[in-house]
Amino acid sequence: MLIAGALGGALALTAAFFTQVAGHSQAVAFVLFAGLTMVPATILWLSRNVYLRGGAVGLAATFVTATFVVLVWHPWTTMDAEEIERAEAEALASGHPTFYLGHKAAGYQLNDHYLGADQANFFYGECHPEPEPSEGGCVTWDIAVYTSWEDVTIGGDAIAGCLRLEPVAGVPTVYLRYGTRTSDIALFTGDSQITIEVESASNLEDKLRVARGVQRVGEPEPATALPAPTPHILAYVERHCASTS
Repeated sequence: MLIAGALGGALALTAAFFTQVAGHSQAVAFVLFAGLTMVPATILWLSRNVYLRGGAVGLAATFVTATFVVLVWHPWTTMDAEEIERAEAEALASGHPTFYLGHKAAGYQLNDHYLGADQANFFYGECHPEPEPSEGGCVTWDIAVYTSWEDVTIGGDAIAGCLRLEPVAGVPTVYLRYGTRTSDIALFTGDSQITIEVESASNLEDKLRVARGVQRVGEPEPATALPAPTPHILAYVERHCASTS
């Protein structure tokens, strides 16, 4: 009966997994999993039947183990050394200057990356869904670093409303604002824009503290003096970003 209880717990975990895949939040999936395991486990335990109590133990063991793996250990939330080395090698092979925050940023481990024809992105911590996701999947990482190599002035007013900040690594640094919501830090160097999203921090100084750790992939330490942006991009920043002084 112990094995039967564990198998029942595994089926409950599968149902919770597909519930989240279908677009429901992690909280909804967790409540479903708890309901499908701990409610019957409690009923079986209260039966006072030794045989049935074995099933209760199997269900409870599955619940406790899965909860520990998902909420405490979650081993899939970081890249291992080989994956990080491969990601760095791919970025270097692209021939474009690519930036990240090292293997760890503000306590968050490097988790994932994306390399495209016009950008390279590095993600830290966990990816969180929208409060009310319509299509499922994660939306926002705790910290994300995007390096864009395309003409960053495309769109004309894409950075409109930004605020000039004290330079980071000697290059123009701005605070991007979207409507009434303040959000990202952006640095401009060469013909690139480095955008740093810090969803894990709520105030500007904390976001800047993270941004100051920016470093070029292939370099061992945070950058102290990056190349100045091209005149075209510098004029773009000066046109759209107001000074904080």
